[in-house]
Amino acid sequence: MIHKILMWISIVAGIAGIAVLIVEKLGVNLKKIIPLNITYIIIFLGIIFSIVLAVTENNTKTNDAGEINAINYEGKQNIITNPQNKGDIIFGDDTTSAEKRYQSAYNLVKDELILNFISLAVLIEGIESSKPEKFWDIRKPNESEDTYQERAERSHSDYQSFIFQIVQSFSLKEDVYNSHQLYLSHNSTIANKIKKVYQYQKQLIDDFNAYSQGLLHNLSLSYSDTELTAKNLSLHAEKIINARISFLNALLYFVQVDPTQISNLKETLQIINIEFQAASSEEIIKEILVTISALSDEKAKIFAERIKMPERDEEINRLITDPYLLMLRKTVGLSDTLSESEAWALKHKKIQTDITESTKLLSAAAYSYLESDGNAAKYYFEKALSNDDYSPTMRLFIEKSLDRLNSPDMFDGSIGLIILELDSESLLKDKNMQIGDILYKFNNEIVNEPSEVSSAIAKTNKDDNCLLEFYTLNGEIRRVAVPGSTPLHCKLSQLICLNLYQA
Repeated sequence: MIHKILMWISIVAGIAGIAVLIVEKLGVNLKKIIPLNITYIIIFLGIIFSIVLAVTENNTKTNDAGEINAINYEGKQNIITNPQNKGDIIFGDDTTSAEKRYQSAYNLVKDELILNFISLAVLIEGIESSKPEKFWDIRKPNESEDTYQERAERSHSDYQSFIFQIVQSFSLKEDVYNSHQLYLSHNSTIANKIKKVYQYQKQLIDDFNAYSQGLLHNLSLSYSDTELTAKNLSLHAEKIINARISFLNALLYFVQVDPTQISNLKETLQIINIEFQAASSEEIIKEILVTISALSDEKAKIFAERIKMPERDEEINRLITDPYLLMLRKTVGLSDTLSESEAWALKHKKIQTDITESTKLLSAAAYSYLESDGNAAKYYFEKALSNDDYSPTMRLFIEKSLDRLNSPDMFDGSIGLIILELDSESLLKDKNMQIGDILYKFNNEIVNEPSEVSSAIAKTNKDDNCLLEFYTLNGEIRRVAVPGSTPLHCKLSQLICLNLYQA
């Protein structure tokens, strides 16, 4: 409004002053009506108002630039995915307004993260205090052992449903973060650390979802009540440690974003019995890393104790029923059951907790799996995820391998062939398949080797289609038809045992 008033004043003043001078030039004496000095004052005021108008209009454009550009560029990729925006989060923005928007976004996101930490601490405490228990009842008179075990199994099934419902009731808050990523990218370092915090918070929820799935898997294995209770208690201890490690990793990055926030989370940390004595951020980070390391050692002990369980003899025989391992044993001429020496070796096998190098961890996991010791393989893969020198694709391979270890029957018995590379001319790319999707069936038959797929496609006439069945990154089953005698132009690998194959 003020701009319009100034504009009209300057226009009227300028026109009036110029009109007076023109009339004077034409010989009409207006000095008696309007003194000459008044005329110059009017012109002078017109010039002053014009200057003020120009300055205020320029400032208005500057101050409004962020709002205008925020509308024009809403949804534009931030610095995390688009480095061209680095240092200037919105085109046309100035440093001051960008900084203000960044600070505002940071404060909102920080509050959301703190709320997540509180919710996750309550979730950890809730599940930690809800341990699996042995069936409470005793056998009734004239009740058969099978009937009693069925009642016990229903009790364990109720516990699994209870855990599932608890986990599903917790939803991670990300709305504020998702709507403010653009503004956060003004400071790319902080933006990347905040992204890490959210990733580890989400990982914690995934840890407990895996616990729920693990309980369900154990129910499918026909354990007795005693065996199932021992198995579930061990799984419970493992997943609680995983959740605590994820929580601490999230906290590690949060402290790097703002060290002062540790005091705001003091009561939250007490919920899960965590307390830091250090004062400086550097010392707090060290304490967090030491705690994570101690938890990893504790998890190794859990796996070691799991191997020493009295039920280990039966468990070892169950391990060998993994369809892929059974196929491997038959391929090399071994029996379906373990020999006495094989069973002894597995019972006394120790987990190598001193391995830290990334490539060696993957090798140890693969060898351990091929020796039918799934517990140790899981330990090596989980430890590998704590290293930060893997590419995103390799990290995906490790995560999917862990899924396969935790649920051996998830691909109908196939080990799963993961897509790790897609060439530009790949037919699969045209059909919207992506890196991380897992092939497990060819023409409705289970496949375990990449070479099986290539060979079968090559033997099929070009006019005939081959049906490939995938388990996608989104957890969906997709069936894709490709013509015979046509290369897939992608690189596949078995899960767990990394070995790239050009298909």
